Amino acid sequence: MSDGSGRNGPGDDSRPLFTDSFGGRFLGSMAVLGAVLVIVVGLPLINTMIPGIVDRGGARIDLGHGVSFVAPEGATQDVGRDQLAGGETELSVNGAEVTATARPYEQTDLVLAEAIERELKAQPGIQLPGEETSFTTNGGVVGLRHVFRSPSTEGYFIVFVHNGIGVHVIVSSSTRRGLDEITYDRLEDALATMRFDGSGP
Repeated sequence: MSDGSGRNGPGDDSRPLFTDSFGGRFLGSMAVLGAVLVIVVGLPLINTMIPGIVDRGGARIDLGHGVSFVAPEGATQDVGRDQLAGGETELSVNGAEVTATARPYEQTDLVLAEAIERELKAQPGIQLPGEETSFTTNGGVVGLRHVFRSPSTEGYFIVFVHNGIGVHVIVSSSTRRGLDEITYDRLEDALATMRFDGSGP
């Protein structure tokens, strides 16, 4: 009740819960606490919901259609990017980018290699010196390989066609960095583990 002076009396329920000075400090402290909880609790929860870069070295990478290979040591994968890539699998290996795709295919490995060559030549500055060479997996599946380079990029691609499935793998690195011998050998060994419906070790 009011005492007539305009101030709240002891029994007046309309009194503010806190005085201005204490209430401001209290609400300000609660706001800071809330922000801290968002950072401490909320961000880790968000991070677990959003795919990110994961270590894939030594893991068998499933390309679908019964095709897989063992990723080399040091390989990482951006899971979120792969989900957006629509079936392509992308790995990073010591600065090199590896893109691998497996799809039903009714033509020969030579036809598939020529199709990849046309796509590469359509890119400004890309050249494909020399001829295709063979590449054989540990299980005896033979594919074709061709190198390419440009002023800023160098690398190679490998194609396989086996049991009605076409696979192409593109390995690229910046010309300035290049593929060091250790990374090159690791990639060779990894791609040799390519399996088609269980063919090969």
